[in-house]
Amino acid sequence: MAERVAAHNLAEYLHWNGKSSRALSLARRALALQRFLPAPVPSDALLLARIHAARGERAQAHTVLASARALWQSASPSRSEEIAMRMLDLFLSDELGASELEAWNQLVAAAGAELPGEELLELYYFRACAAASARQWQDAAQVVTDARTLLVEYPVWQEPFAELAQRVQANRAC
Repeated sequence: MAERVAAHNLAEYLHWNGKSSRALSLARRALALQRFLPAPVPSDALLLARIHAARGERAQAHTVLASARALWQSASPSRSEEIAMRMLDLFLSDELGASELEAWNQLVAAAGAELPGEELLELYYFRACAAASARQWQDAAQVVTDARTLLVEYPVWQEPFAELAQRVQANRAC
């Protein structure tokens, strides 16, 4: 149990730091160690799905997300897990139309008072990445700007947001 929790926490920290390649093996280890738990929990599968999504591995993220959903049949998800699941559903959607933009905005607004800062920044990050993937550069830039205040308080996300801001700025200039 202690190794599983340590692997999960370190994987999440590395993921937040933009080091998803290093986080991947630890998240897999945490998920594998669940075989020693009396009852599996969805948090490890959900973390692994988030890491795959951040790496652009959509098929793997979908597969792991499905296993996280299956685990919810026996365990009640936390509000944080529910928000992360909705975030991944939106991020992995194949389109970003007006209804998806509104769904993102509603999720960010609802999560603002419920999530710890690091998790809220992850939501902002995936939201901005979804906009960038849809070539909605103005929208992506606004999300990055909205995240700046939180980044001062929670610097763990500085590197991923700096890289995203450069990408957004380069494409807005074109």
